[in-house]
Amino acid sequence: DSETSVDNSRLAAEVLYHKANFALIAFILACIACLLASLNMVFKSRKMDVAANVACIATAGILAVAFALRTYVAARAPLSSLYEIVLLVALLLMAFEAGAFIFCKRRSFSLMVPVTFMAALLLFFAKFVLEPGDTFRPIPAVLNSSVFLTIHVFTIALGFAGMILSGVVAHVALFRASSERTPLDSLLYGTLVFGAVFTIIGTLLGGV
Repeated sequence: DSETSVDNSRLAAEVLYHKANFALIAFILACIACLLASLNMVFKSRKMDVAANVACIATAGILAVAFALRTYVAARAPLSSLYEIVLLVALLLMAFEAGAFIFCKRRSFSLMVPVTFMAALLLFFAKFVLEPGDTFRPIPAVLNSSVFLTIHVFTIALGFAGMILSGVVAHVALFRASSERTPLDSLLYGTLVFGAVFTIIGTLLGGV
């Protein structure tokens, strides 16, 4: 009876996941964040900046809830499909932006536009390309047999997010090209190192 109860509750959670449409909500919020960040480049409004970052935080929160629900339904870490990896990278990008807003006293507002755009693009891909069909399909036993898979996918996702951020910073730095060093140089170096380290570690774990 208890086993049947657990199965029924997971089935109900899966139905809730599909009805809630988390990926679509996150995509809309990411688009709003990108739009507000773009407008803020013109108007330089503190209120608009706060609103854009609240949208980023809300996007990350929605995706975190989606991952928690998927973990409960699948009874495993939801890191075994391209759909889940794309959602995770989008979550990490929005979390990085939210973290910069909360903890960094000096921020480059121009970085927010491409970061939120990349997150929105990933969420569009997840929702309209990868999501149609069953996103809770059983995974092959070989992919469900080791904790290394979960660690591998998470570290690779961190590496992907770091590399996307470094690409964004590099393009912004090119548009602001000057002979003097700027805070963007340090940020570019930091994101490159972050992305490279986690990509290398994730690749080695994948080999294991």
